[in-house]
Amino acid sequence: MRILSVNVAKPRELTLKGKVVATSIYKEPVSGPCHIDYKGLAGDFRVEPRRLGDLDHAVYAYPHEHYAHWEPILELSSLPMGYFGENLTLEGLADTQARIGDVLRCGEAVLQVAHPRIPCRKLDARVGRRFSSRFLRSRRVGYYMRVLEPGVVSEGDRVEVVASDPNSPTVDEFVRISQFDYWDAQGLEHLLQARDLMESWRDLLQDKLDRARSAIGWAGTRSLKVISREPEQPGVVSYRLQCEQGRPLPSFKGGQALNVVFRTDEDGRALRGALPLSSSPADPSSYRITIEHKSEERGIATELEDLLLDSLELGSTLRASAPNGPFTLDSAPGACDVIYCITHGLAIAPVLSLVHDWVFRKDWRPLEIILVDLPHIPPRLLSELRELAAPHELITIVDGGAVQSAGSTEVERLVKLIRGTMSFVYLTGPNAFVDEFQQALLDHGVHRRHMRTRLGALTR
Repeated sequence: MRILSVNVAKPRELTLKGKVVATSIYKEPVSGPCHIDYKGLAGDFRVEPRRLGDLDHAVYAYPHEHYAHWEPILELSSLPMGYFGENLTLEGLADTQARIGDVLRCGEAVLQVAHPRIPCRKLDARVGRRFSSRFLRSRRVGYYMRVLEPGVVSEGDRVEVVASDPNSPTVDEFVRISQFDYWDAQGLEHLLQARDLMESWRDLLQDKLDRARSAIGWAGTRSLKVISREPEQPGVVSYRLQCEQGRPLPSFKGGQALNVVFRTDEDGRALRGALPLSSSPADPSSYRITIEHKSEERGIATELEDLLLDSLELGSTLRASAPNGPFTLDSAPGACDVIYCITHGLAIAPVLSLVHDWVFRKDWRPLEIILVDLPHIPPRLLSELRELAAPHELITIVDGGAVQSAGSTEVERLVKLIRGTMSFVYLTGPNAFVDEFQQALLDHGVHRRHMRTRLGALTR
């Protein structure tokens, strides 16, 4: 391990959002020895006091191994040393190797890894594009060091780890958990055990840990990995998702949706949407989502679903917040006479997980499932529904035919199947179908409080 370059900066000005600000991000290599004291390198300009403390930001180190990753992305054949604003460009101690609290001898100086760099908008200006969020997501961020013993450093000096705690998290782990996987209470507890952790970081991590422990499902978003991809019929695919960290997934309530965040590309926008779960809430090993390509005839899918079908393969990942939504058995009053599920085509997905939940809870209330547009229901999901219902006398499955309009005699016939003053109706399908059928139910005398509808990615 060695120092490839020692870099300092003089102040320059940037225009950020119409405001002129000073910056020292434009570092340039210096020749010959350079002295490091407790506040950093001699000749290196400091623009403003650090929110988390100047002494813990004394020296910024960046592993040169990451340069090869960024050069094709930034469309530059060779990045100059100090490009990312680092004081020391190092070889041989990447973020996946350096641990919080590691003590390093760099030339004559003794430094300690304090915390990772969390980039700001000045990095965007330095690179000339929106880049800081991609830089952070890559977890190739480098690390700030505090100075334990001042001394002189030079290009080519050896870097030696003189003390390290194997139980302290690596810089890479610290970034992953603190910035992305803060749902992970176990991981946050691990970060709080980091060697010589800054008090300001301790406070931030403790706050995230408190939220992780109290969250329903999980806090924030977590990464889920595709472990199976099952085509159901042309344009329709079911995916099984597991926690990327191999942890059991929390249970959910039947009928709820997984709130997915999917980036079109590393620099592009993030698409968000609620995708209904079609699996059993009793199975914590994985979640299943079933999605369909958009078509003019069907009009069910969203741009997000189209992109997922084009992009997700075995081993792919996507981030999601915890399942939620009111399309659940909890919505139906305990005293209701009968529960109806009216579902159109592929919209069987949330109803299927709701029926799984009915079986899991051993619900005593009669459940009648009216399947509209039966030919468009994926055969495997339909078979699963029938197998679930077969042992239970209280579950009835009705072929609702092919309904095109709420004014049709077929809709009128189906609406008349809804009986009982305390019946509760779950209605799901394409937007036009749900809106029209809901009005028909209201005209039939079903109170709005006694129904839950799902249209597109929304539940009402």
